[in-house]
Amino acid sequence: MRANEQAIRSQLQTLAVFSAVTTTAGPNAALQVQALSQRVGQNLLTQPGQQSIEDIQADLATAQLTIKNAKTRQTQAQGMLQGIVDQAESVSRDQVASQLLAVQTSLQASYQTTAMLSQLTLTKYLPIA
Repeated sequence: MRANEQAIRSQLQTLAVFSAVTTTAGPNAALQVQALSQRVGQNLLTQPGQQSIEDIQADLATAQLTIKNAKTRQTQAQGMLQGIVDQAESVSRDQVASQLLAVQTSLQASYQTTAMLSQLTLTKYLPIA
């Protein structure tokens, strides 16, 4: 949307013409003003196939609604992300230490099992004759 949209420009041009005309006192002055008023009135009406002020209003309303919906979604996302950050920051050190110790114990058990399996060979189970 710009200030030089066709509908806005047309309306301003029409009003500028009406405001710029001066008449002299004479027998035809009233008729001239009346004729000019009729032409200006016709020019201010929306012409078929041309952009109108109502079209611009509808475009602006749509854009405003889109912005409002985007703002709502961003506010919801911000709240959700802040909740995740708060959960991460509010974890106690004892709980983290306990979970790390459990992972370390599990990892050591896996290493020990892998080491024991690597020592197995078929010759240990075959009878020596």
